[in-house]
Amino acid sequence: MIIAGFSNKDAKKIGSSSETSSSQDSKNQESTNEFKVGDIISFDDKEVTVTNVARNYNTGSKFSKPKDGKEFVKVTVEIKNKSKSDISYNTFDFKIKNSDGALQNAKAETYSLSDSLGSGQLSENGKIKGSMVFEVPKGTKTYR
Repeated sequence: MIIAGFSNKDAKKIGSSSETSSSQDSKNQESTNEFKVGDIISFDDKEVTVTNVARNYNTGSKFSKPKDGKEFVKVTVEIKNKSKSDISYNTFDFKIKNSDGALQNAKAETYSLSDSLGSGQLSENGKIKGSMVFEVPKGTKTYR
């Protein structure tokens, strides 16, 4: 599964938490702005790493079910502040783009997660890890 689509054209891979891709894969990822789970992406004095993607995620609530033909996907990210000043972060700064090109915001179910990313500030060298839930078409192989 590939995660991509940072709106910032200066986003680039600077490492990986699981160095499994070949150097050719890394060149292709940098030139197309497509990144894999575990890649450390740098832009705007931030480092963002998608650390986990859980497909067909069950929220545990009988009231929170995906629509017909859709599934919930739980995405966990880690954000590090590499600037000299405080930065803001927010669950709703993130979107997921499916293979049809539709951009989806995180669902309200995100706030009921025990590890919800939420929103706040990070001081210099601060970091936070948290999750978000998105609703996407079932069977989507690539998210951007």
